[in-house]
Amino acid sequence: MKPGSGWPLAIVGLLGMNMAIVGVTVYFATTSKTSAVVPDYYTKAVHWEDTQRQQATNRALGWKAAWRARAGEKGAPGDLEMTLVDGAGKAIRAAKVEFEVFHESDDTARVNGVMPEREAGVYGAVVPLHRSGRWRVHAVVDSLGTRFTCEETVEAKR
Repeated sequence: MKPGSGWPLAIVGLLGMNMAIVGVTVYFATTSKTSAVVPDYYTKAVHWEDTQRQQATNRALGWKAAWRARAGEKGAPGDLEMTLVDGAGKAIRAAKVEFEVFHESDDTARVNGVMPEREAGVYGAVVPLHRSGRWRVHAVVDSLGTRFTCEETVEAKR
């Protein structure tokens, strides 16, 4: 082999390594369930001002939502519960609570539902929280024509 003839092989080798790295990256980017894509994101972006107005309404109301989540054992469903109080700490009663929940590491398994009132200001539902960890919850509360929204990350434990 002549001196200096190894350069073309080195360049081809580096290009091959680059192609392999890109291939692996594309594979994991397209098959991973860990990325959360917001459903209907375009419509939400168009209505950004509405979201800002709702957040201002939420702040003006002063309502607080406290969440509790329990993951199910061995495939059994879990439990999701929200305690809702006004700015003075008084329970918000007889509200309609709709929710969406998904695990942060797998947004493909979104669960939607309604939480009935279990006791004064406490709303809950049995949901398929099949594993512990961080769950994203989005809730819309309607109480006598007053709308309140909240989005939280809840730690579900067994």
